[in-house]
Amino acid sequence: MNELFIEQHPGTRIDGQFSQYGDYWQKLATAAAGRQMPDIVAMDLPYMNQYIGNGLIIDLMPYIDDGTLDVGQVSEAVLATGMADGVVYAISSGVNAPAVIYDKTLLDSLGITIDPDWTLDDFVRISKQVYARTGTKTNAGYYRDTNVLEYLLRAQHERLYSDDGINVTDPAAVEPYFAMFQNGIEEGWHLEPTVFAEINLSVMNQDPLVAYADNAHRSWCAFGWSNSLSGMQSLVTNGDDLAQSNGPEPARNALIYGKTENNTPTRLLPQRQTSNIINTF
Repeated sequence: MNELFIEQHPGTRIDGQFSQYGDYWQKLATAAAGRQMPDIVAMDLPYMNQYIGNGLIIDLMPYIDDGTLDVGQVSEAVLATGMADGVVYAISSGVNAPAVIYDKTLLDSLGITIDPDWTLDDFVRISKQVYARTGTKTNAGYYRDTNVLEYLLRAQHERLYSDDGINVTDPAAVEPYFAMFQNGIEEGWHLEPTVFAEINLSVMNQDPLVAYADNAHRSWCAFGWSNSLSGMQSLVTNGDDLAQSNGPEPARNALIYGKTENNTPTRLLPQRQTSNIINTF
């Protein structure tokens, strides 16, 4: 993107600086505190309101209104990823979707096929089968972020967060999610917490799906994003093929997840798209 802009605007120089995901936000926060923000920044949704509230990224609406930014071919849904209170503060540079990336070669060798309509119970069952037959463990998005929990809550028409903070008040709504990790660790099929204390999950080549050959540290799957598949495949050293699927639905348990008005089990609402977004200062 920088090179294209320079090509179209001779004489312009852009100093692009890049960091690992976790280090990037520390670096940006330090720059913000010193009022030395870059002219163009990558921004993520969990951080955007904070930077807007502190006056660190600007309203892009004047540039859209005068045609400097041509968004005529950008869908409203994608444009909305960079909006706050009806104002555009950022422009998406790419859209992806949540996905489970898994070792297809391994599952094929065990005769296991993932159904696109799989449930959380199916996921646990497969994890136990893989562990029992190969010793390979599971990483169900442990120690990564709250996205998986957020999607599971949507099946109950709940939101994890509101504008005022944590939105969920009923412990029963989140107990199945945390019980999956507790049971998996106690029963041995989920990776131990100590594994995650040794790695940085924001760095792809440290993900247990691709980083380890020994089964005590290796996972047969990774909860991530659809645009991570090619990058993860390039890191596989044992020749296995990776594939991806949508995330599993909640377990069909009426006592925990409820049912719809026509008495059918609830399912995940469409998973939200996420974007990498940029803004000028």
